[in-house]
Amino acid sequence: MESQESTFPGDKRPGTTDVENKPNKKAKTRKGLNFREIMAFPHNDITAISGKVQSWIRLYKNDHRDAARVELFNLILEACGLEFPKINDKGLVKWYPINKKNLQRYHIEDVRCDMIRFIESGVVRDYDTLQNEFPHIKVHLQNFCHNLVMWSHNEPLFFDTMKDCLDCFTTFSCHLPSGYNKTAIWMALQTVSSLLAIATNLRGKGKIDQDLNDLEQMVIQYYQGFFLRVYKDNDQEIRRSCLKELKMWTRTYPSIFLKQAYQECLQDSQKLADQDAN
Repeated sequence: MESQESTFPGDKRPGTTDVENKPNKKAKTRKGLNFREIMAFPHNDITAISGKVQSWIRLYKNDHRDAARVELFNLILEACGLEFPKINDKGLVKWYPINKKNLQRYHIEDVRCDMIRFIESGVVRDYDTLQNEFPHIKVHLQNFCHNLVMWSHNEPLFFDTMKDCLDCFTTFSCHLPSGYNKTAIWMALQTVSSLLAIATNLRGKGKIDQDLNDLEQMVIQYYQGFFLRVYKDNDQEIRRSCLKELKMWTRTYPSIFLKQAYQECLQDSQKLADQDAN
C-alpha cells in the first residue's frame, strides 16, 4: 500500500488548470459508479478513477444525495464480492441491489447478516476469485478510496461520506469470514491512511480547528473499531499490511500513534510478523 507521502493518480485538487481535470461539457449523460467499469481501467491510467470520483461528488452536491449514496453502497458491496444478477435470479433478497426506494431501510448490520447468508448460498465471491478476474483490484480500490477522501475533503459531504464508507469497511472487515473480508480491509486501511494525510497537511499549515479535531477523532474511532480486530487475522498478508500501515501512521502522525496503547499494539504486531518470518 502506498504511503501518504506518495502521490496517487488523481491527486490534483479542484481549481487546477489542467485540461484533464476539467469536466467534459459535451457529455450529455453521466455514467454512475460501476465496480466493473473501474476494474476495467488500465493499471497505468492516472486520471480515470479520479474522474469517476469527481463525477460522483458533483452528483452528490447537485441535490442528489440519495442517488449518490446508492451508487457508493452498491460499489462497495460488489467490491466485496456480491453478485447482484445471481441474487435477483434466485430471489434471495428482493431489495438488492440498494436503490433510492429502499435506501431508508438500509442498515449496515442487516446487510452484514445478508452477506453471510449470501456467502453460505454461494452468491458472494471470495477475494482470491475476485483477484483472478480483476488482477488489479487492490490497487484500483486503494486508488478509489484515496481519491474519494482527497476530492471530497473541504466539501459539506465529507464527514457523512467517510462515515458511510468506514462503517461498511469496519463491519465487513471484522465480521465476514476469512477470505471474504480482504477487500474491505484494503479499503479501510487506505481510507485511514488518506485521512491521516489530510490531517498531517492541516497540521503543517497550522490549521488546528474543529475540523482537524473531528478528523483525528474519526481516525481513532475506526482504528479502534476495525484495526484492533483485524491485525491478528489468520491471513499473513493482512497481518503484514496492518503492521506496515501502523508503522507508517506512527511516523507520519506521532501525536496519536506514539501513545502507549498504540505502541503496545505495534510491538504485538511485530511479534506476529516475526513468527511468520521464522
